[in-house]
Amino acid sequence: MSSEDTIHLLIIKRAIKNDQARLILTKFSSSVNIAHRAIELAEVPHLTTSSYRPGGATALYDAVSEGIRIAGAAAKSDERVLVLIMTHGEENSSKKATSSSVKAMIRKKEW
Repeated sequence: MSSEDTIHLLIIKRAIKNDQARLILTKFSSSVNIAHRAIELAEVPHLTTSSYRPGGATALYDAVSEGIRIAGAAAKSDERVLVLIMTHGEENSSKKATSSSVKAMIRKKEW
């Protein structure tokens, strides 16, 4: 199963359950790009290999910390948060976050 299929399967399962879920899609290589910022599942466009393609370096810690920051700001008090991380390689180019800082963010949130 491709990464696109995996994400769409998750979206479909949430939509079928009528959850009021939203998606934050953070794409990253040597930099971080927020492709979708807390959009409703019904608004999520179909991902294709041209719209979602890993490549380049891997700023994994920067991407995860930015995704957590956006989710924390967007989440309502009664919402659960699911973080799905898919990467094609190991961390090798984050400029802001470290392994320790990301772990601390995750422990603090514990959604």
